[in-house]
Amino acid sequence: MATRLADQLATARAARQQGVVKRVDTVLDLLKAMREQIALALPRQMDVDRFVRVAMTTLRTNPRLLACHPQSLRAALMISAQLGLEPGGPLGHAYLVPFRSEVTFIVGYRGYIDLARRSGLVRSVYAEAVREGDEFQWTLGLHRDIVHRPGRERGELTHVYAVATYRDGTDPDFVVLDRAKVDSFRRRSKAADDGPWVTDYEAMALKTAVRRLATWLPLSVELARAVAIDERPISAGTTLESLALEPEWSMTEAEHSEEEDSSQPLASTASDESPPDDEEELPLTEPQQQRLRELNERLPDPLRIPPEERRRLVLEGGFEHAERALLQRHEQASEKDVGLFGELS
Repeated sequence: MATRLADQLATARAARQQGVVKRVDTVLDLLKAMREQIALALPRQMDVDRFVRVAMTTLRTNPRLLACHPQSLRAALMISAQLGLEPGGPLGHAYLVPFRSEVTFIVGYRGYIDLARRSGLVRSVYAEAVREGDEFQWTLGLHRDIVHRPGRERGELTHVYAVATYRDGTDPDFVVLDRAKVDSFRRRSKAADDGPWVTDYEAMALKTAVRRLATWLPLSVELARAVAIDERPISAGTTLESLALEPEWSMTEAEHSEEEDSSQPLASTASDESPPDDEEELPLTEPQQQRLRELNERLPDPLRIPPEERRRLVLEGGFEHAERALLQRHEQASEKDVGLFGELS
């Protein structure tokens, strides 16, 4: 009897193993068949063979991905290719995590930094972890600053922060999050108890700070879409293009409400200017509208663009056209040595 039971268990294990092998072969065949599509989707500087090898390694090391719907996996891989972010691998650009029958696409903090730099307007983006024993202070207001001196004996993580500097000399932006705030964002993730949130908590905490900072950065199309797709289960047929049709696709309503209610400072120059009713109907995300208002608020009064004129610029050429017009006003102010609140000479 015992021998028969052992034989049955061995047969069941062999069958399961054979099933896994068949799924691996099927998915890898699918990946090879997608090679041409992936090559067309990738940015020119990325090598398609390397991307396929990294994807294959990711699938082999996490067999649970093979149980996901093939079309969800296919969509996640294509999104990764379109964003130019390797799915797994040593760069830590992005992660694929199984969630029930779908794949959750997670952008790593190095992926966010890479996307932010592609805009051409950002000089640098970096994120740091603060631990017990560190000297850490930050100041808000007109003279914003961060002081961080790591201690000799460092304990548990207490805060994370992300900083962006700009090529046009605009004051740096930064975001500071304490650990409780990071954990509140983690709890909203579909992959809170799986994948990098478990294996690479510090990296995900840094990513969370960079993602919050992304709402203040000049939004390239890739960066805006990365924010939209980050930590979302990918349904069959999901594409980056479909994200642009979704309202408020940069942040969920829950994230907006928590940001507004939280006393945790987001250390960036925010405008108190309320958008007119007609501006709310523009085809812009909330971060894009905020970016335009912020750039306008930083200009001296004589150079500011009225809301009606900003609306016209958006309708003529979209967000980038309006942003470019505002940046040109900043260049004019710089040439005439006009300070942040100064008058034209």
